[in-house]
Order: sequence, then structure tokens, then C-alpha cells
Amino acid sequence: MSKRLALIPCIFPLAVACSDSSGPSAAVRFDQLYNQVCQLAIDSASIDSRPDPGSPFWPRCTALAILVSAAASGAEPSPIQVGTAAGDETWGAIVVAEVDTEPNGSVDDSSFSLVAYSDAKATTMVVAQYGASAFGFTGFGTALYTDAPLTISGTGGPGVFSTRSVGSPCRDVQGVTNPFGSDTSDYMPIEYAPSVCHLATFTVQVATTFAATPGLNPAFQSIDIAMQPVNGVRVINHNVATERLHARGYK
Repeated sequence: MSKRLALIPCIFPLAVACSDSSGPSAAVRFDQLYNQVCQLAIDSASIDSRPDPGSPFWPRCTALAILVSAAASGAEPSPIQVGTAAGDETWGAIVVAEVDTEPNGSVDDSSFSLVAYSDAKATTMVVAQYGASAFGFTGFGTALYTDAPLTISGTGGPGVFSTRSVGSPCRDVQGVTNPFGSDTSDYMPIEYAPSVCHLATFTVQVATTFAATPGLNPAFQSIDIAMQPVNGVRVINHNVATERLHARGYK
């Protein structure tokens, strides 16, 4: 089982409003925001120049890594309808799906990571992750991140995640460094090959609640994403028995 679901604690015991109309512009904007937030997560007193997992900015840094990874791979964020305690809003959203295969080609496990964001600055993000193994084990979790920074684990589930269609191969958006494989995303480096990464559309449905917390907009204590399509990328990690390669540093 890979470590990619570690963003939301305890999903797996063994591992783990306005919308965008342009993928590339979203990639550049999220790349800038990702760099700013991850820079805040670096401990200035440490000789290590990488973001510190103990920083309060670390969770938001890792959530933004998912957004950048998909957008930098050519995925165009989707406008989605989000039900809140104050009424319906239009947010943006993107999905990263991974399928791990063994040397014989059989599927070892798979996961879906949905990031829904409230505005162009991703002031509030809701991340929902679902994973399933070939042995029948499944996991689901949600978390909310704000620019305060504030991190709150959610309750609810298990939600609906499925691949609706698979399209053209992923492409490298110019001017943006894809964080796949970095310390903040924990994904394998993306290879832009037809057998590895494709743009895709997914069907998602998520209903989750968050405890009343100082600094949290009360409207966001309840998030209901009705079944709808969301763009993203689908990555096939071949031969997961081979040691994964991880880049050093967050960019």
C-alpha cells in the first residue's frame, strides 16, 4: 500500500466561491500559492530547507500539492456545486486518481483524491480521499484547510468516487514545476506517457461535516457535494514492487 493517502490521518492503518475556466492559468496561480504556503512551512531555525511536517502550514502545503499536480499535468479544474449550511455555492475542484499494479499487471490498490476549493485563492479547501485495495480493504476521510492556517478532520462518508472517462495523455504545463514526486505530495514522479498518466473525468459525491471551530466559517461546518463530474488525472503506477523514486525538496 502506498503512502499517498497520508494527507488525511488514519484513512489506512498501513499508509496512510468561484471556479476556474482555464487549466494552465489555474496551474500557474496554484503553483504560486503552493510555493508561498510551503515557504511558510519551512523552519527558519533549521538547516533543512524543506517544509517542516510539524508546521501548521504543512497540511495546507500538501493539499495544494494535489491541486498543482493535476493542473500542472494539464487537467482543467471543474466548477462544482457545493451545498453549505448557508446555501449552495459554486466552487472549483480537481481529482487525482492513482492505480498501483504489480509486476504481473494485477491491480494492487487504487485511490481518489478530490480537492474542492472555495475561490481563486483556495481560501478554504475540502479534501476527500477514498482508497481500496485488492484485498477488499477500503478507507475514506475528509479534511478542511483554510489560509489561517486551520486544519479540521471531517466525519461522514464513504462517498462515491469512480472514473467516468479517460482522455488524452497528460501534458506538462509550461512555466509550472509539477510537484508529483516531491516531499509534499509523496507521489511518484509523473511520466508523460500514455500508459502512465491520462487526463480523465470522474464522478464524485461527498457529504461531510466539520466540528465548530474558532476561525471556521459556520457555513462550512456542513459540506454536501452532490453527484457530479470533476476533471483530473488518472495515473497508473506500474510495478509497485520497485522502489519508488522521490525528489528531494518541494520544487
